[in-house]
Amino acid sequence: MDSIDLKIFTNSISSTLSTKAHSNQKNNQCNEKIRQPLDPIETYNLLNVHNNYINFNIPYYGWKLFFDDEDYKNDSDTVKKIQIIISFIHRYQRLSMLLSLENLENGIVFIIDMYELYNDQIFLNEWPNFKKDIYENPLHTLNCFKLAVHQQILNSVPQENLNSINIITTLSTVRIKILNYEPIISLQDLKANSYGRLVSIKGCVIRVGHIKHLAQWIVFACRKCNLQKIMKQSLGVYTIPKKCDICGTSKFRAMLDSPLVKSIFFQTIKIQEHSNNDQNNKGSMPRMVDVELMDNLVNTCMPGDDITLTGIIKVKYTYVVNYSKMSGTNNAKPRNKISFSLYMEAISIVNNKQRLQNKNIINSELTIKDYLAIKEVYNTPNIFSLLVHSLCPNIYGHEIIKAGLILSLFGGSVECSESRENIHILIVGDPGLGKSQMLQACARIAAKGVYVCGNSSTSSGLTITLAKENKNNNFSLEPGALVLTDRGCCCIDEFDKMYKQHAVLLEAMEQQSISIAKSGIICSLPTRASILAAANPINGRFNRSKTVIQNLKMSIPLLSRFDLTFLLLDEPNEVNI
Repeated sequence: MDSIDLKIFTNSISSTLSTKAHSNQKNNQCNEKIRQPLDPIETYNLLNVHNNYINFNIPYYGWKLFFDDEDYKNDSDTVKKIQIIISFIHRYQRLSMLLSLENLENGIVFIIDMYELYNDQIFLNEWPNFKKDIYENPLHTLNCFKLAVHQQILNSVPQENLNSINIITTLSTVRIKILNYEPIISLQDLKANSYGRLVSIKGCVIRVGHIKHLAQWIVFACRKCNLQKIMKQSLGVYTIPKKCDICGTSKFRAMLDSPLVKSIFFQTIKIQEHSNNDQNNKGSMPRMVDVELMDNLVNTCMPGDDITLTGIIKVKYTYVVNYSKMSGTNNAKPRNKISFSLYMEAISIVNNKQRLQNKNIINSELTIKDYLAIKEVYNTPNIFSLLVHSLCPNIYGHEIIKAGLILSLFGGSVECSESRENIHILIVGDPGLGKSQMLQACARIAAKGVYVCGNSSTSSGLTITLAKENKNNNFSLEPGALVLTDRGCCCIDEFDKMYKQHAVLLEAMEQQSISIAKSGIICSLPTRASILAAANPINGRFNRSKTVIQNLKMSIPLLSRFDLTFLLLDEPNEVNI
C-alpha cells in the first residue's frame, strides 16, 4: 500500500470515529435532556393542554372520567338518567346536605338507600326500568350516580378556581355505598348467568389477604419530546398512551415519581356460606367465593366476621395445560384448557356484628308468622320451662343440663364489660346418655354455631391458620372454629380425646381472644364464644371412688375455665331392664 493510500485510509477511519463520537455525544445530550424533569408549572400547562378527560365545554365536566367509551350527546339516554338522578338528589336532603367540595376532598362516602329510591314515586315514574338497569347493568347505572354527585359538587365551585389537574387528582374519586339492596341470595345460586349483575350475598370471612396498591392514574413521558401525559388505568389494566400528541411517537416511559400518580388500596378476602339444617346439603363442602375490596372498603373486616356484601359478579380466567398421551405412542401432547371462577367486586359491606350490637335495629328477615309465634311464646306463663323442654325434645329428662345450655346460648349482658358474658359448660358422663345430641341441637339453633369433634380437630383448626397466598410468598389468615363462632357457641364433642389441644383453649376461654405471632404476623382476634364441651371418663365409665379431676384427662387450669360442670351417670335399674 502506498503512503498516499495509507494516509487516505487513516483519515477515513479518524473521520468515522469522530462522527461516531459526535453522534454518541449528541445522543447523551438528548438522553440528559429527556431525563431532565420539567418545571412544575410547565408540567401542569402541558397536561392541561393535552388532557382528554376534562371538558369545560359540556355541562358535565368529568364526563370522560366515568364514561370513557361514550361520547356526550344532549339527547342520549345516559344524560336523561343523570338528570333524573340530579332531581332526586334535590329531593333527598340527607344526600344533598353532604354535597360539598370539602367532603369530597376528605373522601366521605355518599350513601344511597335503595328503600328511599323505591319509595320515591317521582323517581320510579321518570325511570321505570331502574330496578332492571341496576341489576343487569350496575356499572353504568352507578357511574350515572357518581357523575351526578360529581357535577353537583363542581357546580358549587367557581369555574376560575377549577382546572383539569385538580379535578383528576383530588376530585375524580366519588365513593358511593348502596344499602338495603335485596334480595340476598345464597352462594349456591351464583351461576354463570350472574356475570355482570349486582347481587347481595351473606357469609362468614374465612380468609383476609394482604393490602396492596392498585394504580388509578399514571403519568407517562414521551421518550422523544418529553411530553407528559396522564392516563387512567381502567379496571386495573396497565394502559399506556397510543402516540404522542406532538411528535407522534409511540414510545413512553412511566413517571412513577410524579405527584400526579394516584393509587388506591386493594385487598382480597374469601367468604364462606353459613351452615344450615338442610338435609340435602349435609356431607357437601361449604361454598366459598373470593371478594375484591378497594379503597375505603379495605381493612373493614377480619376473619370470623359475619358480613353482608353488595357487589358486581365478575369472572376470573385461568389457563390449565394438560399433557395427555396419544394412543399407541409415548409422546405427550399439550392440551390447553380454560377454567373460570366467579368472584365479586364489592361496592358496600355491612358487618352484621355491629348491627347486632345496636338494639334499635330490627332484623328484617323475620316474617309475620315469626312475630306471631314470638308473641305467643312471650304470653306463655312459664316461658323458661317451655324453652327448656323445646331444646332437643327427643332426649327425655336432663332438665337441669338443658337449662344450663339455654342460659349459655342466651349469654350475659354485653354492657357489663368488667366480666365476660359467655358461659362455658362441660358435660361429663358415661357413653350413650345423649351428650352429643344435645350439643348438636345447640349448634343448630344458635345464631352462629359450630359443632366439631375432638378426635379429628387440631390446634390450628380450632384457633387460626396461616396460609400462603397464590403467586407470592405472603401469608393470609384463615380462622378456625373459635374465631368463626365469635358471639356464638362452639360445641366440642369428645373433649377428652383432644388433650394435646387443651393449652390453646386457655386464652380463648378466659381472655376471649387469640393472639398469634407467626411468620412476621402479630395480631389478636376476638373469640367471644361460649364453649359447650362433652367428655367421657378415662376408663369409659365414671369411677365414683375418684374425684372429677381424677376421672378426667384434663388439667386443673382448663377445668377452672368452665362455669358449669354437669355429671351424667348411667345407673342400671332392674325395673327398667
